[in-house]
Amino acid sequence: MDNSDWAEYLVDVTLSNNKYSYELTASSVGGASVSMALIDSDGKELSLGTANITSTGSLDTYQVKTNKIRNKLNEGKKTLRITLKSGSCNIASLNFTNSESTGIDELEGNDAANTGDIYNLSGQKVAADYKGIVIRNGKKVVVR
Repeated sequence: MDNSDWAEYLVDVTLSNNKYSYELTASSVGGASVSMALIDSDGKELSLGTANITSTGSLDTYQVKTNKIRNKLNEGKKTLRITLKSGSCNIASLNFTNSESTGIDELEGNDAANTGDIYNLSGQKVAADYKGIVIRNGKKVVVR
């Protein structure tokens, strides 16, 4: 993306009146500023924030920017607009997570749920010795 470029994606916010956070993975040679907003079906725009990307020295070297979104989001289908305010950058991914509740279904015990691959809350596969809240067999569990 170059200065003033924008992209729009259709998204579905599934949890009403909850707070979210974002994780943006991007690269930039000279630095960049990226703004994000949700637009509802009535055209009302809600700012999700701005991420300032410092120079990574190469478009192939990425950094991760995380932040909490100040406003609670209401459920429903919306348009996510990403706008490059300054500079140029590559955006590898943009993930949103509910930051208000953990939604943990169970605590880890000695049962069949202890088998299979495990993933962190960003959906990345992690090693068996990873500690914390993970997703295993489609459920969030705590690994101590």
